[in-house]
Amino acid sequence: MTPYTDIFNKFNIACQFYDLDTMVTAKAEDFLIKLMDDAIINFRSTKVNLTDRDDTSKTFTNDLSPIVKKIIAEYMIYGWTERYVNDQDMLKQFLSTNAFKMFSPANQLKELRAVNNRAFSKAQNLETQYSIANNIGNLG
Repeated sequence: MTPYTDIFNKFNIACQFYDLDTMVTAKAEDFLIKLMDDAIINFRSTKVNLTDRDDTSKTFTNDLSPIVKKIIAEYMIYGWTERYVNDQDMLKQFLSTNAFKMFSPANQLKELRAVNNRAFSKAQNLETQYSIANNIGNLG
């Protein structure tokens, strides 16, 4: 069994999501579960059934490998950055007041889209490597 916190910790370390520290635990957990649900939808080539889980105990029934956990976390980062791309008010919160004033909203959005695209590409590349490694193992 793999606890959700294994994935949440990878997500938080990778993106330094400091807002989690200020959120009420239940609210933060709910937010992370929603991000994880979206990430699982994006992760199509897994050999493990990621829907086989217990939301009460906050665990996956299967033991997830480190790479599967990492891929889910990377897709969570993609989902997290996607929120900022789609919401200018969130963009203002994402950047400091000085940074928001220093750059035009168009440039900010351009940079944020680039970050979002890189997050998606990183998740897809990891998923491709995972898929290739699993398929090579099945050739013999």
